[in-house]
Amino acid sequence: MKLIKPSEISASILTLLDESDERVIIVSPYMKILKWYKFINKVNGLKARKIITEIYVRDDHENKETYHDLDRLALEYKKIPHLHCKLYMNERYG
Repeated sequence: MKLIKPSEISASILTLLDESDERVIIVSPYMKILKWYKFINKVNGLKARKIITEIYVRDDHENKETYHDLDRLALEYKKIPHLHCKLYMNERYG
């Protein structure tokens, strides 16, 4: 596991998606991704490569934007009450 500097988070997430062969796990309370086109392209690539993608977000009535974005992208996700952490990992590293 590696802690990432805030300025490197986006690039590290995209690299993690590129380097995934089997599974990706994304844990984030909130996700504003509808305009993050590089992320959307990478996630669509995961679908095409049949990479298992698990997404966990906070179960919160104020989190409707996250649910909307994920639903529009046809990404399955699980809601976790009181979720606060962020974690991005594949079968090799997190």
